[in-house]
Amino acid sequence: MARGLGILGTCASALAFFATPTHAQDGGLASLEAAAARYGAASSVCADFVQLRSVPLLRQEVTQSGRLCSADPNLFAMRFTDPAGNLIVTDGMTQWIYRPSDNPGQVFRADVGPDTGGQDFYRELLENPGAKYDVTCASTEEIAGRPTHRLCLRPKVPSRDRPDVVWIDVGSSVIRRIHFREENGSERTITLSDVDFDVAPPAGWFVFTPPSGAVVIPL
Repeated sequence: MARGLGILGTCASALAFFATPTHAQDGGLASLEAAAARYGAASSVCADFVQLRSVPLLRQEVTQSGRLCSADPNLFAMRFTDPAGNLIVTDGMTQWIYRPSDNPGQVFRADVGPDTGGQDFYRELLENPGAKYDVTCASTEEIAGRPTHRLCLRPKVPSRDRPDVVWIDVGSSVIRRIHFREENGSERTITLSDVDFDVAPPAGWFVFTPPSGAVVIPL
């Protein structure tokens, strides 16, 4: 990636490179692979997040926030500060989803394996992206004052866990935003900030024990 051009030069080059559908696919895949290399070299990644959930059927939009971390091997957790106590934790063998703001007496549980990314969208997006996605459009867009490649993605194998749009920082190959569209028409947009690589997550970040009396529901 030509960092020596500076931000303006890099943006101009990106706009020219993504001018045709073929270059959108090639250039978009190059951006994904650069991000894959950046994240693949890290032992852990943590970031603050703001998640916007839109549910057209209910005419509802909900904004949530917190911090998430991903680490080897197959560890991932989103811990919400708003609403406080909500979480998604993958501990390497089991994925836990607990939303006391909605269902304080229920915990959802699913088995995961070495080939299962689940809610870990970093892994789902960046492990061998060329085999998973076609890039159908590419453009540039600023997020928090930083230029990003905005890439439209079409999963080669449909999956509810795979995003359809991602924004990748032009200069650093860091994921700044990611968008999911669910089968029922609901949408989820996660914007990331304060991204830290190779910083140890807090103790117990990837550990969850269902609260006493909670009903554990298998997925």
